[in-house]
Amino acid sequence: MQKTAVRQNGTGYVKNPNYFPYDTNISDGNMSDAGNFTSKTLTDASGKVISPADFGKLKAGTYKATYVYSYSDRWNSSNTNSSTYGADFQISVTQTVYVSNLTVDNGAGTVGTELNLATLITDKTDSTGTPTSQAISYALVKADQTLTGLSEKWTPTQSGTYRIQYSYIDANSGLQVTAIATIIVKNGTLVAPKDVTQTATSFVPPLTLTNQSGNAVTVTAKVSGNADLSALTPGTYTITYTASGYDTVTQKLIITAPATPATTTVDHTANNGDGLTPNRTISLAGNVGDSVTIPTAAQVAGNNKTGYTLTKITFNGAVVQAGDTVTLAEKNALVYHYTKNPVNTDISVTKNVDEKGNVLSDTTGYELVSSNVNPPVVVVINPDGDTETTITTVKVWKRKVNPIVPDKTTPPKRPALNFGGIPGVKSLPDSDNQQPKPVSKEEQALPNTGENSDNQQSKPATKTQKTLPNTGETSDSKLLSSGVSLMTLLIATLGIEILKKRKKEL
Repeated sequence: MQKTAVRQNGTGYVKNPNYFPYDTNISDGNMSDAGNFTSKTLTDASGKVISPADFGKLKAGTYKATYVYSYSDRWNSSNTNSSTYGADFQISVTQTVYVSNLTVDNGAGTVGTELNLATLITDKTDSTGTPTSQAISYALVKADQTLTGLSEKWTPTQSGTYRIQYSYIDANSGLQVTAIATIIVKNGTLVAPKDVTQTATSFVPPLTLTNQSGNAVTVTAKVSGNADLSALTPGTYTITYTASGYDTVTQKLIITAPATPATTTVDHTANNGDGLTPNRTISLAGNVGDSVTIPTAAQVAGNNKTGYTLTKITFNGAVVQAGDTVTLAEKNALVYHYTKNPVNTDISVTKNVDEKGNVLSDTTGYELVSSNVNPPVVVVINPDGDTETTITTVKVWKRKVNPIVPDKTTPPKRPALNFGGIPGVKSLPDSDNQQPKPVSKEEQALPNTGENSDNQQSKPATKTQKTLPNTGETSDSKLLSSGVSLMTLLIATLGIEILKKRKKEL
């Protein structure tokens, strides 16, 4: 709100130096008993006349007020200036008007929270037309209108509605400029203490709590049922905290019976019964009723060369996940269940067959025709998922065909050739069993020339030889030539029969 400071140059009267020669009572100069003001004018510093309708909204600055006063001379007849006795007079009186502004907003606050009162000021322009350099004073206006000084930064301690006076002294006029702000203060907030669960049978409540601004506030604590905080029995209690100017807060106090330690067995099992060894120790510690978190599974080792995979976790028979929160009983069982990873065994098989697909147990006397690898065959061999992969190689064989080579070390036995049916030809004995023949008298009578009889020249035939045809050859040469021819025929015939027999077998 706007405040205007006005200072007159007189109190209850005005003085006009121009009137003194006509006033026999110069020392008095009191004109209040005669006449009245007939006009008044207000102008600003530039001489502009201010309309009376604008007197209530003057800007801060210095103004000039002019008053016109009319009266008649009613002084006694002893006045020697008879020429002016009873005449009417007008007196013009001026005064300086100082206007200063101080405007403030209303505000709101909270118990326990500092409020800067200066932030509510919206205008503090003095009669110079510029913001005042004078200090602003603050005061609490009580119900009896007395004032209690306040600092610029004020922390209320009680809720309610407050009237705060702002003021400063105008440097030109020396007058006090004031304004009033209304501030509504609400209750503060206390930070409630955390609930407490304990086995101890005594409890000491805190003497102070923190408010919304982080400041300590002295509080009073009261327990439900007016229980003795030094001898509490198991149960749940409510403690209420109060402080003047603050909303109340409560705290829950739970007194429990002495804790019972909980035991937990931790096992690692495999679906095939293998013994498992974890790479770290897992445990659950606490008392009955405590909430604990399921640990993550460990890596395990066992007999299976391909390892194991975790399938589930159970706590006291119920399926849980790592990170779940569970409540401990007096006895607990935490089991990590693993499944054996499948194992594959590779099996290589070689199958020997002839060209017709018949299985050969022995390939002696055969030569390899081809070798092919069949696609792998995978078979699951047990409920654990183990597999066998069989890779079969099929080799196809055929019989070897070997040429007949005579044995050069032992000549084959030749059967005796019977030429008894041929006239004049003697049968030849088995060459292997041939014995020396006795020499006849005729052969003994032949001259010894040192040559083989087959190489001798033809001689006149003896009586015995006369029956043989005259061919120019001896009988032994002819017989030998015939025997070789027959032998060759027999060998060829025998070879042909052997070849036929082998073809049938193949």
